[in-house]
Amino acid sequence: FASKYNLPVASTLLGKTVIDENDPLFYGVYQGKMSLPEVANMIENGDCLIMLGGILSDVDTGIFTAKLNHGHKIFVTASEIIIDGQSY
Repeated sequence: FASKYNLPVASTLLGKTVIDENDPLFYGVYQGKMSLPEVANMIENGDCLIMLGGILSDVDTGIFTAKLNHGHKIFVTASEIIIDGQSY
């Protein structure tokens, strides 16, 4: 999907091995305030964040410092999809 539409991709620390870090679309690892500034900027200020299988734990959110715009987030797990707070 990311390759087809030329979309930047980031991972969380716990999901780091899922994405090839040598892929030209790989932007880095997001961990809230513990992220590189360019990674945090992309994640926190993007038009639409698609989260696939993320776990919003203390580790993955940089000790809960993540600033995710929930109005621009699509959160996908094995059992549901959440868009703007609505679960499907």
